Amino acid sequence: MLPEKTAEEVKEKVEVLPELFGKQETAKLTAQCDYIENLYANLSEEEKETVDNYQKLSVTRSKILAIENDVEIEENKVIYFDSVLGEKQVNASLSAGNMNDSVKKSTDYEIKNLDEKASTKISLNVDGACDLKITFLSPMLINLTENQGLGLYVYTEKENLVAWMDDTSWNNNHLSVGQWTFVYVRDLSYIKNNGLINYSFNIVSPGTGDRPNWSLPQGKYDVYLSSVFVFDKGYADSLLKQEKTDANMLSIAADIYSALNIPQTDIFGTTFNQLLNQISSDSGKEELKNLIDLSDKITTEKNEEKLESIKIRYFELVYGLTYQKNTMVYSGSEYGLSQIQLNVLADTQSGYNAGDFSVGISDEKKYNNKPTLKLDIKNTQGYQIDLTITNSMLKDISEYSSISFYVYTEEDDYVAVGEKTLSSWENNRLTPRKWNKVVINNFDNLSAGSKTNIDGFKMMFVWYRSWAKLHSNTTFYISDIIAEK
Repeated sequence: MLPEKTAEEVKEKVEVLPELFGKQETAKLTAQCDYIENLYANLSEEEKETVDNYQKLSVTRSKILAIENDVEIEENKVIYFDSVLGEKQVNASLSAGNMNDSVKKSTDYEIKNLDEKASTKISLNVDGACDLKITFLSPMLINLTENQGLGLYVYTEKENLVAWMDDTSWNNNHLSVGQWTFVYVRDLSYIKNNGLINYSFNIVSPGTGDRPNWSLPQGKYDVYLSSVFVFDKGYADSLLKQEKTDANMLSIAADIYSALNIPQTDIFGTTFNQLLNQISSDSGKEELKNLIDLSDKITTEKNEEKLESIKIRYFELVYGLTYQKNTMVYSGSEYGLSQIQLNVLADTQSGYNAGDFSVGISDEKKYNNKPTLKLDIKNTQGYQIDLTITNSMLKDISEYSSISFYVYTEEDDYVAVGEKTLSSWENNRLTPRKWNKVVINNFDNLSAGSKTNIDGFKMMFVWYRSWAKLHSNTTFYISDIIAEK
C-alpha cells in the first residue's frame, strides 16, 4: 500500500524530475514516474487540480522512450512520427464505429516526407460510419508559447479527405492525393488553455453542406504522418499568405467559369479539377495558367473584358508585380527574364562561348527605385548581339507611336537601337554614367514582330565606331520597356 501523500508533495516530486538524463538512468526514472503516477491517482479530484505541473510527467516519459529507442531529441518536435517513438506517443482510434472496424499503427520506412527517416502509418478498415482520431498521449512539449504554431505533413492516396485540426480548420486542410500535404492548427485556443496532452485531431471525409459529415466511407485507408512540429509566428504568417494566394487562385478559376458560361463537365472542367489538387504548388500556378490559355481558345460567347481582368489578377498574384497597361517588359523581375531572349547573330558567332554574356536581375543600378535587367558582356570577339522581346505583356502596340526604355552604362561610344533604326543612331547615343532614355519608333519591314504583335522585335547595343564590335567587361542596365503614344 502506498503511503498517503499530499498534493503539494506530489507536485514537488514532479518538479524534481530531471530535464536531461542518459540511457543508464531511464529504468530508475521509469520507476519514479510510475510511483508518482500512483500517488497522483490516490488524490481527490480537487487535489489533482492543484498539481499544476503534472503534465511534466508525460514529457519525461516521452524523453525516456526517445532515449531507449535511440531517437535524437529535437527542440521543435512534439510527436516523433518519423521513428518508432511516434506510434507510442499517440493513440489512434475510430469513433462511433462497428465491431468490424479496425485501426493499426506501424512505422513505415518507404513512404516518408522530405529528409525524415520514416513515417507513422495508420491503417484503417472502416465498416461503418466513423472517423479517425489521433490523440496526443506523450507529446515532447507541454504547451506552446505565444508565437508558436503546430503542424505536420500527411500523405494518403485516398481522395476527399480532410485533416480536422480544430473547429475552424476543416475546410482548409484538404489532403492532396499522392503527395504530402502540410496541415496545421489555426485556432490554438484549446491548446493554449489545455496544453498538448490529450489534444487530438481527426481525419474525416467532407460531406455536403458547410461542414464535414464526421465520417469516413466504408473501405480501407492508409494515412501516413510526418513529425508534428512547432513553428514560429513568421512561418505561420507565411502559411497564411500562401493560403490567401491559394484562395485567390481558386477565385480566379471560378471567375473564369463565370466569364465563359460553360459547365464543369467538359474538358475545361478536367483542368479545373486538376487545379484543385495542385493549387498550393508551383504546378497549381501552371494549371491556372493553362486554364487562362484555354479560355482564349473557347469560341462560345464570353465576357472578354472580365477575362482580361482575370489575366491581370493572375499576373499580379503569381509574379508579385503591379500591372501597368503600357508596360511591355517588366525588366527587373523573374517574369521579365522570361519575356526576353539574348541572341548572338549567326555571322558573328566565331569563337563564341556560352559564358561570354549573361542576362539577370540587378539591384546594383535601380531605375525609379526598382531593380533592372542587367546585360553583362564578359568577353567578346566582335559579336553582335540583340535582345529579342519574346513574350510582351502588351503585344498590340498599334495605338502607340514608340517603344521606350532607359539604359545605364559606364562605357563610352555605345548606341541602343532597334532592328530598323541604325540610321537614327545619334538619337539614342548613350552618355556614360547616367540613365539614358532610348526611343524606338521605326517598325517597318521587321524580320519578326509587328505593331499588332510585337513579339520577335529585336533591340541591339552596338559600339557606334564599328556598328558591331562590343567591348569586353561592359555592362548595361535596362529599365522596364514600355509603349508610348
